[in-house]
This record gives sequence, C-alpha cells and structure tokens, in this order.
Amino acid sequence: MKQKRAFLLLLLSLTVFPSDAAEPRRYRLTLNFSEPAFRWSRTITYRDEFHLILDDAPLGDGYWGFVAGVIYPKNGQLYTSLKMSKLRGKSETDAAVLGLIAHARLPSDLRISIPIVTKDFKSCTATFTPIK
Repeated sequence: MKQKRAFLLLLLSLTVFPSDAAEPRRYRLTLNFSEPAFRWSRTITYRDEFHLILDDAPLGDGYWGFVAGVIYPKNGQLYTSLKMSKLRGKSETDAAVLGLIAHARLPSDLRISIPIVTKDFKSCTATFTPIK
C-alpha cells in the first residue's frame, strides 16, 4: 500500500510540476540604452539570480553601475525582474536606481522596455536571447 501511495505521489508530482528541461539553461541578456547610446551584454543562467557590473557605462566620474535580476518560469510563461543602479563608492546602500521592472511577463520576442527613472539615459530595452 505504501509503494502504491508513493507511486501515485510521484506520478502526481510529474504532472503537476512540469520539467523545466524544455527551457534553455542560459540566455544572453543585452541592454540597449539610448541618449547616450550604450550597449551591454552578458550571459546569464535561467532561474539563477545575477548581479553584474555595467562595464564602461557612461554614468559620470566616480560612478559605476550594476544590474541585478532573474529570469524564471511562472504559469507556463517566462518572467523577469531587473534592477539597474549606479553608485559612487563601495556601499550598495548608497545606490541610485536607474531603472526597474519587477515580475514582468516577457513577450514572445523576449524583449522588454525598462522604464528609466534618472536623467542618465533616455530609454533602455532588455533582450533575452536563448543560448543552446
């Protein structure tokens, strides 16, 4: 009886929680900024949180930028959360947010606009490209 119950639970878990094997494990995240024009690209891993430095971003003397986020599944769709910030010095508690999207569903072309909240850039588009 215990074996039958364990088998039924296993069968139920396989049908209720589908495998993520169909999703690519890695994506190329590309951020395209406008005014001033700046393009940045890195490889990220599906479902893993990332925290990366925005190398050579035109943010002014003494400032450096970073982007943090994740790409994850929800209800059969891909979602993302991204936060771009700039700071001067070494403490992230002093960071100013450049742009933010939280728990946004990605469209089929995996391209999403990130609202910019500072005057450092006019706009930003994030593109996720699957890496096979």
